[in-house]
Amino acid sequence: MIGERLFKMRKERKMNQEELADILSLSKYSISLYENNKSSPSMETLCKIARAFDVSADYLVGLVDEPYSYKRDAETVVRIPAGISPAAKELTNNFINFLYENYSGLK
Repeated sequence: MIGERLFKMRKERKMNQEELADILSLSKYSISLYENNKSSPSMETLCKIARAFDVSADYLVGLVDEPYSYKRDAETVVRIPAGISPAAKELTNNFINFLYENYSGLK
């Protein structure tokens, strides 16, 4: 799953394997292995890929089909009840963003 999605995202951005390897501080050979599902990236590399393409690791490994940002807003981090006011939704998003910005374990 990772290989297909990595290949697709790289092609959509008109990027070659060498360019992606440079961004991720990897070899072109490693990118080729990942894209051909002959090797799996480490957790650290998976996080680098998610950041580079601004997608969630869940998307990369096939747990979800929607490539939402790894920087999730409150609606994707917590289940916000239907009918919540726009002001309450904004406060929730602001709080989530505060956590992301101030606690390195969430970045």
